[in-house]
Amino acid sequence: MPQPILKLIAIAVSLGWLGLILELVRRGRLREDHALLWLLTGVALLAFSLFEGALRFMADLIGVVYAPSILFGIGMMFAVVILLFQGITISRLQTQNKELAQDVALLAWEVQQWQKANRADGRTDAASPDGQVEGAAGEAAAGQAGD
Repeated sequence: MPQPILKLIAIAVSLGWLGLILELVRRGRLREDHALLWLLTGVALLAFSLFEGALRFMADLIGVVYAPSILFGIGMMFAVVILLFQGITISRLQTQNKELAQDVALLAWEVQQWQKANRADGRTDAASPDGQVEGAAGEAAAGQAGD
């Protein structure tokens, strides 16, 4: 960036990006493990903004003729890493969701079996699986406890 105003704009945008990421982490909207990659991006942007020769040095080191094209390559690599990370997270959440759905189904079945057993016995004032008293006696006990 040959012009000083462009350099200042780039520095301001980089600092704004870092501030945004830190604020999202502070508010709990972005987890720390996810924020690490985003912070790394902000630091890289800030480094390229502060040190104009860094991008040219990197281009010469790799053998790239047009230095700004390195930014596109880095951006593509960053996007692939984020996609992989998100894919891993989605797979883990799908597994957890499936396990939770199975647990809920088992609990619903247990409650249904418990209710059938109580109906077959003709009991109306029985304790539920969690220890709560149901029926007329349970309502009376709840009313007395509230007094």
